[in-house]
Amino acid sequence: MGKSDWQPRSHRNRSLFWPLTLIILGLVFLTYNLGMLSNDLWSTLINLWPLLLVFIGLDGLLNRGGIVWPSLMIGLGAIFLLNNFGYLVLDVWQVIFSLWPVLLIAIGFDFLIGRRSWFLSLVGVVVVLAILVGSLGLMSNQASASSGQEISYPLEGVEQAQMEFYIPVGATVLKVSAQPDVLLTGEVPEGGGITVQEQFLVQNGTAALKLSANGALLTVPGVTSPYRWEFMVAPEVPLELKFSQGAGSVNLDLTQLSLSEMNTSLGAGRITVFLPDDQSFSAHLSGGVGQLVVIVPENVGVRINSGSAITAFSVPDGYERNGNVYTSPNYSSADDQVNLQLDLAIGSVVVKEQQLP
Repeated sequence: MGKSDWQPRSHRNRSLFWPLTLIILGLVFLTYNLGMLSNDLWSTLINLWPLLLVFIGLDGLLNRGGIVWPSLMIGLGAIFLLNNFGYLVLDVWQVIFSLWPVLLIAIGFDFLIGRRSWFLSLVGVVVVLAILVGSLGLMSNQASASSGQEISYPLEGVEQAQMEFYIPVGATVLKVSAQPDVLLTGEVPEGGGITVQEQFLVQNGTAALKLSANGALLTVPGVTSPYRWEFMVAPEVPLELKFSQGAGSVNLDLTQLSLSEMNTSLGAGRITVFLPDDQSFSAHLSGGVGQLVVIVPENVGVRINSGSAITAFSVPDGYERNGNVYTSPNYSSADDQVNLQLDLAIGSVVVKEQQLP
């Protein structure tokens, strides 16, 4: 034979993205079927979406995509993943603006050693990610220098109240106050790159309180604890509540408060609201990505209008559905009725009934 019949095959690197995605999906569904998931299935899948960024980065690393792209994807995926599971609470855009020089470092390593071999690219990515983690640690140490600042507003002359809260990020709790002669008391972060503005005015028996904050906030498990905002409100004053937060968790225990209207929004994270059992009012809860949990007393009639998009929706047994409207069986006959507007772009909405003692 003049020519050999054997021809070398061209080896093309395989993609890691779909194999890793299928493996994770399989593991999640398996743990769900075995009853090992603490959260519902949809919430777990939503929380795991940053793994897609990590897989894209690993795929780029395997296919010698240099150092910059894999480092960027793996770093962002890890940050969002920690945030989704409550280990990292941060203003993500502020962090990106602060740490963009890490990209210059990655580009430098890419010029120096990138694409020469898979091993050298791996070493470069590891070094860049280590620098990123160290930078986050420094930001955490700076943030941990903050301390709590107590706030308090008197109840004298107040017949009703309008309260507005604008918080960038953190773990927020609002509940009833046991202190007499105080409209609102609590504790807010101080220092660590955060500034809190307060406005308080009482006119014709109506108190208007506006509290807003801005600044770069960051917490890392084992280094700092999440920024905590705690507010306690007088139970006897009719309250209009407007609450807006960028990311984190919001826990509103309204069971003993006199609520007339509520509007609450959260960009990313979890909202948990406990409703009172002896009042009629309207409330609007909205979010970007995460979970809305509403705890409703069993004697209250509830009507829910859902404007959610890619969302799993769970309501108690017996609720009737008509399009995007859910109605409790006792809505028409209940002495107290609550009308809820629940809007969530991506995540899960859970409505639960709570038995009265």
